Parts: sequence; C-alpha cells; structure tokens
Amino acid sequence: MKKKKKETKKEIAARLGISRQALHARLKRGMDPKKATSLGPLATNPNPVRTLIARGEGRETITQMCIEAGVPESTYYARRARGLPHEECLKVTEA
Repeated sequence: MKKKKKETKKEIAARLGISRQALHARLKRGMDPKKATSLGPLATNPNPVRTLIARGEGRETITQMCIEAGVPESTYYARRARGLPHEECLKVTEA
C-alpha cells in the first residue's frame, strides 16, 4: 500500500483559493482544522442588509462589481473617497 501524501499548507491554500497566511490565521485563531481546510475564501460584507435589498431589487452590489472588475473593495472605496467617478473606481491600473 502506498502512503497518502500529506498536503502542505501552501497546497491546501492554493486548492481553496486563499493565501497561506489566511489559512494559518484560521488555524491560529482556533478554527477547527477540518473546517479551516474546507472553506474557500470568506467574503467580507460590511452591510448584509443593503446586499439583500439590492439583490431583491435586481441591482448589482459593489462587492459583485468589484469582483467582476478585479478591483479590491478597499481600493474602490479609497478611490471614491478621493472623488473619482464610479467607472474610474472600477478600472484596473497596470503596474
């Protein structure tokens, strides 16, 4: 019989679509190892009520628009705070 190869944290994180640091933080904060290695990225939603209202009205949420555009929400809100229009906030800048 062959021994089952044990996955490293890096491999588990890649499979889940999260960073190795995020996986490490979950385990360090006491999350059950089985749960920590089975959950994908956890979405952050500062206002779930607004999200539910927007979905009920058939509108797209800022979170959804940011994911589709490939722009982090924090970047979107920082750009809005600087006074940029909505379309400019969703543009991906080339480094």
